[in-house]
Amino acid sequence: MTEPTNPLLDSREPSIAQPTPQPVSKASLQPPDTDLDGIIDARDLCPSEPEARNRFRDCDGCPDEVPEALQNLYAINGLFAIGSDQLLPEARPRLDKLAAPLLDDPELRFEIRAHADPRHRWKRGHDDLKQLTLRQAQAVGTYFISQGVASDRFTTRGIGGAEPISQGNCQCCWYERRNDQRGFAKCWKRFHNEQWRVELVLTWVTCPD
Repeated sequence: MTEPTNPLLDSREPSIAQPTPQPVSKASLQPPDTDLDGIIDARDLCPSEPEARNRFRDCDGCPDEVPEALQNLYAINGLFAIGSDQLLPEARPRLDKLAAPLLDDPELRFEIRAHADPRHRWKRGHDDLKQLTLRQAQAVGTYFISQGVASDRFTTRGIGGAEPISQGNCQCCWYERRNDQRGFAKCWKRFHNEQWRVELVLTWVTCPD
């Protein structure tokens, strides 16, 4: 028969209940991001101010403003003769001015888009007009490369006549016709010439993790 164990004489260690391990939250494993702009403090040049997210230096973590030189790139006219994909001589100094801010900030990424007068779809066909504007965009890109802009910083796109300028300007031309037939002809020509234009659009940049 087994004798009862005397606790005063028992040399065994008493059992101690082990604490239940608590799960670690994912938030506690993330690097700190004080301003909650998605850029961790270790890479954030302005950790207390959120990034502006305006396609200009979006990875530095600061509320930058797009420079004025880059705000007027959406409607550049007169780079080509109507229906041509060869840059005019007077287009080169204008492109030089555009290349300057692009060279100043190598982080900028952009797309070159060329547009045409939609009336030419009936003269050349939609696909041919789209190819023409693509060649125009590529010609601008080639010139930028010759000025030192890296080719991997931009893409080119031919829009054709799919995105015309507002027809409101055209209606103004018709209004002028009531008073001055010659003025109407000038206005009408100017409006349709403005349809042939090149845009530089800043594109989003994927920031490193």
